[in-house]
Amino acid sequence: MDKRLLTIDEVALQFNVSTSTVRRWVRSGKLVGQKAGAQWRFDPTAVREAFDWGMLSGASWPVSHADRITQYAEAMEWARPLLALWRRFLEDSFEQVQPDHVVVIDRRGAKIWSLIMPNRYRWGDNLWHSMAIELMTPADLKQIFAHRRVLLFDEMMQHGREMHELRQRLLAEDVAAIVTSVVCVRRRSHAESGKLLEYEALACEDVDDKTFTERAAAISRLVHLFEPPLDVDHLVVRGSLTQGLKEEEFLENLAKWGVPFVVYSSHA
Repeated sequence: MDKRLLTIDEVALQFNVSTSTVRRWVRSGKLVGQKAGAQWRFDPTAVREAFDWGMLSGASWPVSHADRITQYAEAMEWARPLLALWRRFLEDSFEQVQPDHVVVIDRRGAKIWSLIMPNRYRWGDNLWHSMAIELMTPADLKQIFAHRRVLLFDEMMQHGREMHELRQRLLAEDVAAIVTSVVCVRRRSHAESGKLLEYEALACEDVDDKTFTERAAAISRLVHLFEPPLDVDHLVVRGSLTQGLKEEEFLENLAKWGVPFVVYSSHA
């Protein structure tokens, strides 16, 4: 009997990604299929091998509900002391700084923040993603952050380039925010060799290269468990809506392709 081939929709469902991601894998040669008329078909064995070889960026192999619960319990067993250490450090930092706003760096930073400090601040009000800051105009930054206490947070720091660039924007003359940067884990060798750009950052752990690599693996494991790898098909929209289209209608249209998440919206 011939082996049943998978459709693009089935591959997307299996790996928890969008169909456009599957098509991108095909275009780049990461996933090999065959055309049946106008439709692509894929050998299940070849698909699994491509996943095992790490070819399919953004893919996550589905697990049963029971396996997910087991993985969660095991992760919390080894992660609980580490998260508790970082939480105490952040709470002490908050006591000293008393920030008006918090800016978290990238997706991993946002996920670790949500595990350590859930519900402490509110997205789009006084909690911001670094991407939102990058999209803001100087006028936006002045309106929101001028002369305010701002805490920049990242889970790990090698060079601190993005955090340093955000600090410079917030310290600009028109904004003049009071900025404090904190990280859970910092690579000690980069600080000692002068490779660190954000040298003002306060670190919970200053670790050697070996421990830094171990912490990076632990954080990746946590992020993967609590949120499957991010599908790399992103849409960043900047500008004004025209032709009478309301923001709610725009988001409803986006929702047809996935779940839209607004990191920043200006009604000025």
